Amino acid sequence: MADVRQGDFLLGTGVSLGTEQTFPLSGFQGDLLSVGTIAAGYAIADRAVLQAGWAGIRLLRIGKAGPTAVQLDDGTADGRTWDAGDVSIALTWTPLTLGDDMALGGWVAVELPNSEQSKGIGTNTTNALIGAVLSGRTDRLTLTGRLGLGILESPLRPFSQDDVVAYGLDALIRATNDLRLVASIAGRTNPRRSVSLGLEDTGVIRGGAEFRVDRWRLDAGVGHGFAQRSPRWQVDLGLSWIGRWD
Repeated sequence: MADVRQGDFLLGTGVSLGTEQTFPLSGFQGDLLSVGTIAAGYAIADRAVLQAGWAGIRLLRIGKAGPTAVQLDDGTADGRTWDAGDVSIALTWTPLTLGDDMALGGWVAVELPNSEQSKGIGTNTTNALIGAVLSGRTDRLTLTGRLGLGILESPLRPFSQDDVVAYGLDALIRATNDLRLVASIAGRTNPRRSVSLGLEDTGVIRGGAEFRVDRWRLDAGVGHGFAQRSPRWQVDLGLSWIGRWD
């Protein structure tokens, strides 16, 4: 965030594959391929970024099918299903600086449903999140931590919600002018004794690299899920174009 200046923008697309991912609402478990994911970001001010994302088209190869809590389409019986991904909008800002190397601020996000529960992948819920962000940097390393509260709509109980703790920690290492190494951990934990179906914990630890050529950035990574609704392993690849609106 310390490097972001008003007018900077990013537009990217990518593909990812998650293995052995669980979907408690439908009872499905399988390998999930997401194609055509879109990410966009624009710096509306120095150290203030507005972001939007779409999870793309998601295709699930069903490995296991357990008891379901929703009415499923007949097409899911052939061992495969697909659906459109959800949309997210987020704003992150760090207006407070502690010297030249530390910045403090906040973030808010909303997740909008664009999927169908009948397909067995989505939850048809609207979620809101808010929290604090702290970032520190040296010549080669930038660390950014997030901690906040998420208000998640229950997929099965109208006018009901679960409050969760959302967290994240990102490490960015500048190996060369064009190559950066990335490590991160992110997820949500539901502290309720009785967790609403479909709102179980998520969590992924990830390592990857970003390679930049002129205005283009190629990034790739491998992640390991450590919570119930996360994939056991995830591989992703993305391509972004970085520019500036003067």
